[in-house]
Amino acid sequence: MEINIRLLKRIDSEKRNKNVGGLKKIISELENVDAENLKNKKKIILYYALECTYSFLSEYNKEDDFYDKRINNFRKSIKVIESLGSYKIDRDMNHQICHIYLKYANILDNCGRSNLAIEYYQKILELDSRNVNAKLDYAVCLCQYTWTMTVVSKNIEAIKYFAAKLFMEAFEMAKFSTIKEGNIKYYTEGYNKLIDKKIRDMKLDEIETRLIQAIILFDHITNNSNAEYVYRKWVSENCLFLHPLNEITTRTKEFSEDLCFDILHFKSMVKLDELNPFYREIFNEMKQTFIYCRLLMYEVITEELVDPHYGDLNTFIFSEDTNIKYSIKMEKLKNVFRLAYSVYDKIAFFINVYFELNMAEKRVSIKSIWKPIREKLNSVSRSPLLHGPSDNRGLNGLYWNSRDVHNINDDNEDPVDLELADADHTRNCLEHRHVSIVNKVLPNSNDQNKIYYISEEELKQKSMRMLKLLREALICLCSAVNLEEDKRKDNYKDNDIVNVSVYKDEWKI
Repeated sequence: MEINIRLLKRIDSEKRNKNVGGLKKIISELENVDAENLKNKKKIILYYALECTYSFLSEYNKEDDFYDKRINNFRKSIKVIESLGSYKIDRDMNHQICHIYLKYANILDNCGRSNLAIEYYQKILELDSRNVNAKLDYAVCLCQYTWTMTVVSKNIEAIKYFAAKLFMEAFEMAKFSTIKEGNIKYYTEGYNKLIDKKIRDMKLDEIETRLIQAIILFDHITNNSNAEYVYRKWVSENCLFLHPLNEITTRTKEFSEDLCFDILHFKSMVKLDELNPFYREIFNEMKQTFIYCRLLMYEVITEELVDPHYGDLNTFIFSEDTNIKYSIKMEKLKNVFRLAYSVYDKIAFFINVYFELNMAEKRVSIKSIWKPIREKLNSVSRSPLLHGPSDNRGLNGLYWNSRDVHNINDDNEDPVDLELADADHTRNCLEHRHVSIVNKVLPNSNDQNKIYYISEEELKQKSMRMLKLLREALICLCSAVNLEEDKRKDNYKDNDIVNVSVYKDEWKI
């Protein structure tokens, strides 16, 4: 099968003719192509063509939106793009990359994964600062994102000004672009709905002034030590603060990194029973575990030891294989992955209680909460969370986030997240088997299944990826609860509201 632009035209033709059989035939042909023997640019076209075909097929299939297939093919395409040197990317290629990034960001936003979507909207604008569609979709994403934020109200005001700025710049650029009039009308309606009238009545220069005024700088460096400053700068640059704005502050010149700290918490909660303290306590524990893992990761990455750690001296650990690494540093690295992974089942435990799934505690896991529940031998009831209810962006985001860590369907299909394809296996080995961290994994070294070998660099990459996914999961969980609490306030107007208390850090000593 020839992988070229004519292929994309054939897909468009089958879509216009509503030929479902033709689309399925194209998918079958494309999935049988040996991608390894293709040049990089043709690989990008192959994966993009597969995504387009699944996207069109979803329009005629009410049972499946094929999000997993589409996300997987986007990621394969992006992996190839990121392997290209910038010198290999010409103007046409740059346009194609922006188009792929935009479609990927939009599908992430539709899945409720605003944090990850924001990252790709920003990448597009770094490649093409005059990309009208990216500015408009980014603005819509930000407006929806503010609905579930639990941050200082002035921060939300700043985001609204920033979204309005994106809208106004895009509308001005659209006058000189080829964007369709119908699309502009659609975004104009969104602008009028999402942006307050008092902001819409302002001119662009006034909005830019208000944006600067709305940004509050926080004195979060408590003891002004250089070590703390370096640590927080690393956290901010890697988007690891438990703060929904971290992605925005890190890559957007209008914002300051000083906005970032760990402020993620539930809003006021309707008191339906005596479990309110339980919800806060288990969420606090999950946050603290994440914060601990984050610090361990920082220490692993930044420690440059000339001599062994004093805790490793005189331990009489001996190995004839100089490729294997034993040290406290390696144990820290193992713990980052192991602990971050374990928080997911605590999230599932929380959801089971809070959303009243009534699953037996021993059956609760991040996989099981999304699955049908078998009550009797031949009786199956759908989990109320199956595939994430569409009216709760937080739960939708959490479902798709968990798909990156675990294969929910237990089938042999391609993993949604390419970096964590064997996360379950890695965790099981770390927890229950012998794991050797090595400088380099030798060919066929894992075939005998007695010892699991993994390179230090690979485990670092997986642990960092796991940390970032856990951060997103906690933000999604917080959003899901906040959206649910908004409903409960309407349904239980006579119940007491329990507000959040703010504590200083000194009580932790």
